[in-house]
Amino acid sequence: MILICCYTSLKPAQALSVDKDVAMLDASRDYTILDNGQTPWLTYTVNWQVKQPSTLSYGLSIHSVSRFNKSDTGYAIFTSLPIKDAWRLDANLAFTPGAQVIRKQAIEFWSRHAMSQGWGIAAGISVTAYPSDNTNDISSQTLMAEVEKYHRNFRFSYRLVNTHIVVPGVTQRNLLTHVISAALYHTDRDVVSVFASSGSELENNGTSNPPISEVQSLSLDLRYGLSRAWTLLGTLGTQRQGELYIRQNINLGLRYVY
Repeated sequence: MILICCYTSLKPAQALSVDKDVAMLDASRDYTILDNGQTPWLTYTVNWQVKQPSTLSYGLSIHSVSRFNKSDTGYAIFTSLPIKDAWRLDANLAFTPGAQVIRKQAIEFWSRHAMSQGWGIAAGISVTAYPSDNTNDISSQTLMAEVEKYHRNFRFSYRLVNTHIVVPGVTQRNLLTHVISAALYHTDRDVVSVFASSGSELENNGTSNPPISEVQSLSLDLRYGLSRAWTLLGTLGTQRQGELYIRQNINLGLRYVY
């Protein structure tokens, strides 16, 4: 994304909800259309993840994005470590080293606690920098809180995100975003999820005074197990970026578990 978002997620595609060691490889393509006549965006993503509930889980993501007739390549590293008494600590790093559109460096930490009766809580912090060739470097600091509830085959969650944006010499703002989701699990590999968010975003459009917009988004995610090893991944989404544009996207991918 070219957006400096109040809601960010550095984690790879959602892992299998099983308490056993697995390794996964995802490959997907995202096609995004904007209603303002801009060239459609194309994104190719590859995620590799090793999930070990009792020890360190880790993964790597590589994505290539084509937009505005330019291309970006970004990388992300994911880790998750159990602490004790149902606590886990996640640490994630993302960077786009030589981007033509936007250069990005981000680090994120989460502390998660699984409680009784299907409840879970989490708190996170992230710091993002957007280095540029001039002195007007944009940065953000984000605080996040989340509560989730599992009930039978359902999972519900609510996340509150507060982001402090700094554009040196131009503006400092606190931006708030609300994210809700609901998921229905038929099996470990067959899942339908709905995500909705509303809040504010600062868009880095290459100017010294990037606009802040009220943003609403809605997406439908699907995971469907084709076999014990292969899973189909799909997403349909729409997002209104204030008065700037409305974008629609479709994402299709495959996951291989080994």
